[in-house]
Amino acid sequence: MDGKFIWTDSRKRTSVDGVWAIGDVTTGPMLAHKAYYEADVVADNICGVDTVVDYRAMPFVIFSDPPEVAYTGALEGRATSIPLAANGRSLGLNETTGAYRLYFDEQGGTSTVEP
Repeated sequence: MDGKFIWTDSRKRTSVDGVWAIGDVTTGPMLAHKAYYEADVVADNICGVDTVVDYRAMPFVIFSDPPEVAYTGALEGRATSIPLAANGRSLGLNETTGAYRLYFDEQGGTSTVEP
């Protein structure tokens, strides 16, 4: 155990041979996207494809009253703000207070968006 969670290695294996653990019973954010991604990692490993978790490209999404919160990648590099009023969903729900931050590298490639 890892506190109240089941300990796993980077392939989501537990200390019991042939037993894997994913999702809310393991450490980390309790998000559906995380559990789904971890299930893919476990399925690969069960099928003999050596796969380890790499959360850098996994989307983190929290569904709530607008604005929802989502990000992927690292929060690094330069940032610019984009008002929620530029987002069609926010406009449709009349929830336009706030802004997104778009992070980008020196070449202009984006790394993540966060509200």
